[in-house]
Amino acid sequence: MNYKLFMSIVLIIVGILFTFFNEKMLDIIGRSENGNKWEISNYERKTSMKIGGIGSLFVGSLYLFLQLIKTIFKI
Repeated sequence: MNYKLFMSIVLIIVGILFTFFNEKMLDIIGRSENGNKWEISNYERKTSMKIGGIGSLFVGSLYLFLQLIKTIFKI
């Protein structure tokens, strides 16, 4: 398998996980329970995960699309 194709698929999977399943991902990663004042809140963490997930989805989809165009037109 082409490593570029593999990388774009991984980016898309990570983007889907972080965008749509961020509550479950927070449970896996671990929540901050001690209330340290320098810790970000769960809402801020979920928002940053969504932004990262959307970015990852965009980059992975764009890269996959470019690979498809290169394959079709033999560039």
